[in-house]
Amino acid sequence: MGAATASRAGCAALAVPLGLYDFFIQRVWRSPDAAITLSPLRPVDWQRVLMKYVGLAVVLECIAAFYWLFPEYHHPSTRIGITYWRLPPLA
Repeated sequence: MGAATASRAGCAALAVPLGLYDFFIQRVWRSPDAAITLSPLRPVDWQRVLMKYVGLAVVLECIAAFYWLFPEYHHPSTRIGITYWRLPPLA
């Protein structure tokens, strides 16, 4: 088992029992303070949803531009596995 798999298994070993305990024993989803309802709190404002997605896209593009702009992150030893951010080289 690799290090990444071991870390995921460790996180799951903690998260799953805690989540099941909260859901089935404490029943936090039934508490009125949880504000979980089956009916929507307000109607969907598609302009607001679009603005949120545009904001997310701008933030991700800024991060991608940072990685593309600085050659420190072009070296194979610093790759973080995000290959879909590739852009043509600057020079």
